[in-house]
Amino acid sequence: MPYIADHETRAELMRLVAEAIETSDAAESVGTFTYFLTMACVEYLAYSELKFQRLAEVVAALECTKLELYRRIVVPYEDRARRKHGDVKHIRTLLMRMREEL
Repeated sequence: MPYIADHETRAELMRLVAEAIETSDAAESVGTFTYFLTMACVEYLAYSELKFQRLAEVVAALECTKLELYRRIVVPYEDRARRKHGDVKHIRTLLMRMREEL
């Protein structure tokens, strides 16, 4: 995740995102949220010549965003759920067997 050092820029981006989410049903509908993300990419691409390098940069940004979200939000959520509800049956046995094979 790129951390924006300029606090004013970061605050303005956060304001714009919050406004877009609050004034639509993007917080309620995955379809609307997906549309929002897609249009952000399309608008970004509209400001430069459409070529493979630029498209690859957008895909890379989306992939890095996905990985950061997974690492920072999903993994801790899943760890808490596993502690609360118990592990998936047989997963410990499988993990132990995999470690032994290495």
